[in-house]
Amino acid sequence: MKVKVKIVCLIVLFLLCSAELWHVFSDTKGVYHVGIGDILSIRVLGHKDFDADVVVNPDGTINYYFIDSLDVEGKTLKDIEKDIISRLSGRYLRYPTVMVRLKNSVSQRFYVYGEVNSPGMFKLTPGITVLKAIAMAGGYSPYANTKRVKVLRLKKFGSGYDEINVNLDRIIEDSGNNADILLQNEDIVVVLEK
Repeated sequence: MKVKVKIVCLIVLFLLCSAELWHVFSDTKGVYHVGIGDILSIRVLGHKDFDADVVVNPDGTINYYFIDSLDVEGKTLKDIEKDIISRLSGRYLRYPTVMVRLKNSVSQRFYVYGEVNSPGMFKLTPGITVLKAIAMAGGYSPYANTKRVKVLRLKKFGSGYDEINVNLDRIIEDSGNNADILLQNEDIVVVLEK
């Protein structure tokens, strides 16, 4: 009997560690806040019949099996996991291990303009930095001033933008200096001319 209890405890511990590692790799660096139209992939370990891909409704909710409606707009993936676990626990499953990941981002975007090869609008996913954004825009042109890149970010209060200056040369020379910043929804990256 004691051996069975130890085996069950080890399995539960393994599943919890696996879930935490899966979450770390699925939501690296950036904290993504879910928005309308996003597609979420929900997985419950050991219960395939609870797995689903759901779309965030126009009212900011998702419909998921035994949970009528769950408000997810503006929440992080980890917050949604906790909400689903609390709703499923006890009523439908004993100790559910839930993993939520972003399958497709529709609600959040950023823009890259100026001296890049393919300027435009791009989907924002977790972990997108200035350097990655410029790479997505086809890289910078021969006329780019790589020491003067600006990120325009909507002000939290009032109208207009806050300006963040970024030096691409410094980022490329020393990747460990944390000079590369994470982009947020509606950021505008502007690569200036020499």
